[in-house]
Amino acid sequence: MKKTIAVLLAVIFITAPAVAQESTPLMQSFLYDAVMPEKPMVEAGLLWVNYSEWDVKELIIATRCGFSINDKIAIFGQLAHVNISTEFADATNGLSDVGIFGRYLISDNGTTSFTAGPFLTIPIGKEEVGQSNLNYGGVAAMRHSFGNGMTITANAGLEFLEMVTGGEFKNGEWVTETGHESSFMLGAGLLYPLKDDITLIAEWTMRQEVEYMVLSGAIQYRLGPGNLRAGFGIGLDDGAPDIMIAGGYLLTIGN
Repeated sequence: MKKTIAVLLAVIFITAPAVAQESTPLMQSFLYDAVMPEKPMVEAGLLWVNYSEWDVKELIIATRCGFSINDKIAIFGQLAHVNISTEFADATNGLSDVGIFGRYLISDNGTTSFTAGPFLTIPIGKEEVGQSNLNYGGVAAMRHSFGNGMTITANAGLEFLEMVTGGEFKNGEWVTETGHESSFMLGAGLLYPLKDDITLIAEWTMRQEVEYMVLSGAIQYRLGPGNLRAGFGIGLDDGAPDIMIAGGYLLTIGN
């Protein structure tokens, strides 16, 4: 299950917006942010993840999109292809689960905004890459922008993770039993524009049940009709990867 959550969060790590500084989504917490996209966003990216303790490396190719239905409601989705390699076994690859995330704008006074919404994963992914899990939950997020262009963010939520709880032999085959465990999640971020086309992003995320904690930094550069971003993260807990390196490009449709 730790690998399952790591893959999900690794997918979340990749993104690159083409919007104003106060509307720039986070990287790790892209799907748990308070941004309401003014125009549809389509993104593609790569992520490399290393777990030195388990001698496991992952290469993830991800795509996601987000759009607003109206001024109050936005929908986000994500899908990825995951490749897992280790020295002790052949490489395994396959699709991730489909993630669907809803976002409702509670309030926005032009400086501070609050959102909340549900999310779930549709279990279409491959079990061998830690997928095929029905997870669900809800998250609340906020953003506050300062006059100098700096923005701080925070989010908190509760997720219910499908986990293996046991198993037994039936008709000569081992059948696993699964259930849902609750997990508290937290995130915080800071976005600071160095120039009109360059933004620095710092983030911290935590998932309680799977002992996941990552601190990351990234730089975003406006390139053409979209933005190019590169990020680096380090794990701070047992269930997190030692190193995460990401790159992505997002196109805002209608720019």
